[in-house]
Amino acid sequence: MGKISIDYKRATEVAKHVVGMMYTKKYPFNISNIFPDESPPKNIEEGSLEHALYIFYSCSSDSMRPAEQVYESIDRIAKKVPLYYFTWLNEKDMREVLKENLGEKEGGIGDPYKSIIENTAMLNTHYNGDPRNIRKKTIDETIKKLSKFRGVKKQVAALIMKNMVKSGFWPFSKYQIPIKIDRHVLRISLGSGVITYSDSQVRHDVLTNPLSKLYREITSQGIYTQGKRISSIELNDSFWAVGSKVCRKNNMTTCSTSCGLGCDFRPHLDKKATVYTIKEHRKEKNQLILNL
Repeated sequence: MGKISIDYKRATEVAKHVVGMMYTKKYPFNISNIFPDESPPKNIEEGSLEHALYIFYSCSSDSMRPAEQVYESIDRIAKKVPLYYFTWLNEKDMREVLKENLGEKEGGIGDPYKSIIENTAMLNTHYNGDPRNIRKKTIDETIKKLSKFRGVKKQVAALIMKNMVKSGFWPFSKYQIPIKIDRHVLRISLGSGVITYSDSQVRHDVLTNPLSKLYREITSQGIYTQGKRISSIELNDSFWAVGSKVCRKNNMTTCSTSCGLGCDFRPHLDKKATVYTIKEHRKEKNQLILNL
């Protein structure tokens, strides 16, 4: 197994840069409604049980699918059937609702059908059908409880927590909660030199825990940019926006003009989203652009 090295100073610079882009409304943060999880659909009251379920189902069915696609799917369901109806439906009826509105075939990566059905059963059995009841006394205890749901695990648990805190459901400090270490955070952290690995390839799960600990430490200790303290919510959202809108274009010119973070390279992620190859993968301007 290769050796991991962490550069705390560089991590702080990267955090300040990506959040600073958001504060100054630099692309992609000048895009209208850039964050698909910013608020619930118009037919769902903010702060309601339906809102909490919207967060829970959207995040827990997020498995290597674009965030916009995930939230659009749950939006369609919520417009046809109130999400709290799931606590009353049997599996056959629930599956019919999903087939009509989810926009996904059964099976595949993550299998959102199975996740929604199994997680509904677990939510009913242990939490009276209300994801707000999952909260425990501490952040880490709550992450542990969330991680028991199908398809959630630690990183998706961090995403659910971010949105539950952001929406005011859980009173945890927005500076103390972890961020989700997804492919965008991993790609930027590797490419910018925040984390280095001695071998030419590395599995994503080797890097998630060290990076989660690193960025949680940064937000907890109080890092400022543009005169404002960086929260885990802002850092999480900023990484996602830059990664999904800028990095995904896989183009050196776009990186220099739209980001300016100065990544040394863009690592390649295999089709299973499991292994990163640590070498330059960006294309020059006017060459083929890959959405990996």
